[in-house]
Order: sequence, then C-alpha cells, then structure tokens
Amino acid sequence: MQDTDSNRRTGPKALAAIAALVVAALAAATGIDLDALLGGSAADGASAPAPASAPSAGGRDDAARVLDLFEAGVESDEIVEVEGEVVHLLPDDTEGEPHQRFLLELSNDVTLKISHNTRIAPRIDGLRRGDRVRLRGEYEWNDQGGVVHWTHRTLGRSAHEPGWIDFDGRRYE
Repeated sequence: MQDTDSNRRTGPKALAAIAALVVAALAAATGIDLDALLGGSAADGASAPAPASAPSAGGRDDAARVLDLFEAGVESDEIVEVEGEVVHLLPDDTEGEPHQRFLLELSNDVTLKISHNTRIAPRIDGLRRGDRVRLRGEYEWNDQGGVVHWTHRTLGRSAHEPGWIDFDGRRYE
C-alpha cells in the first residue's frame, strides 16, 4: 500500500497542534482570554519576538487600499494592515480612553494618524521619528488622510477584529 496523505497516521505533535487550534478557536468564540487565564507572558498585551509580520518582513500591505478609501472620502471602518515611517510624535490623548498618537507615512506618501489605546495595549516606549512600524487596525476617513485606531487585542466577546502594532521586534496588542 502506498503512503499517501489520506492514509498517513497522525503523530502526537500533529494531534497536539490540532488540539491547540481547537482550544484557541473555542476561546475566541466564547471570548475567553487564554493569556490571562494561563498566566502567559502576553497577558500585558506585548509579546516577543514579533511574528513574521514585523516591519520589513513582508506580509499584507494595504497602502493602496488606504489611498482608495481616502480618495473615496467616505467613512470606512475598514481593517487595514500597513507599514510606514513615523514622521511625527503627537501628544497623548488623555481625554476619555488614553491614546498614544503619532503620524505614519506610508510608501505611497499617504500620512495616517495612529491612535493606540494605552489602557488596553502597552505603550510603545522608545518610539521615535524615523522608526519603521507595521500595524493592523481600523481605518477611519478624515480630510487629512485618515486615522487608524483599534490597534489592540479585542476584549471580552466583542466581534471586532483585533489589531496590533509591530515595533522593534515586539508586538503590542
């Protein structure tokens, strides 16, 4: 009998990986925070090192889509992944939820304001003008290029897609 994918036995490592995926899917569906439950190192919202989507590591780049959304001039609420250069650090927004804010210039010269909730995700210490950042968040149109927020994990049972910021080998979520 030939050894094919359909009749190959599943080893213990493969079964463990499948079990981990099932547990993660169930936790996500029920809103359980596994890191907090298990006391993992990511309970503070930061994990190290950053995955393959760290700056300059490739992956999805929605810079062209952001330009299209901006030119369309309509509120969008679109989840985007972009990479760019920090061109200006803005004062923190301390009214309501605290947010770290900065301007990010994309490869197509679109400048976005990034508004990163520091109550939910850790502050990005050491961020400077000229640094490269990769992020995932929700794009909101404005007449100056747009704002990306929700650059953090999703809390509770929210159906909102989570976001993150990769900087200097760490993921902030």
